[in-house]
Amino acid sequence: MEMQSSHEKNSNARDTLLRIIEDADAEAILLEENMDAFNELMKYELISILDGQIHLTERGKQAKNEGVQTVIERLRSEPQTPHIPRPAFIDRKLYYIVFLLLLLIIVAVTIGLKA
Repeated sequence: MEMQSSHEKNSNARDTLLRIIEDADAEAILLEENMDAFNELMKYELISILDGQIHLTERGKQAKNEGVQTVIERLRSEPQTPHIPRPAFIDRKLYYIVFLLLLLIIVAVTIGLKA
């Protein structure tokens, strides 16, 4: 009988966990033996948690078809670009309000100095 390397075991565990998640078997997902694989699937955004339920992402569906190890290796080889979130509307609105208040204070102080 041939022994599997830990790399192959991890790959098999991740593939198995993707199938379990797709089948929505909560008990099997939460087993302690699946936690390492679960964390790795989350790390590479192969699964997501939405409204308290675990779902396969598009990347996860691709990994289910091609194999998790193949997709993870491809993701590792891609250059990582930092994710810089755009400021939300409320942030821009707050920026303009603060700017206008500051401008108003400067005008009031300037008028006060002339009087």
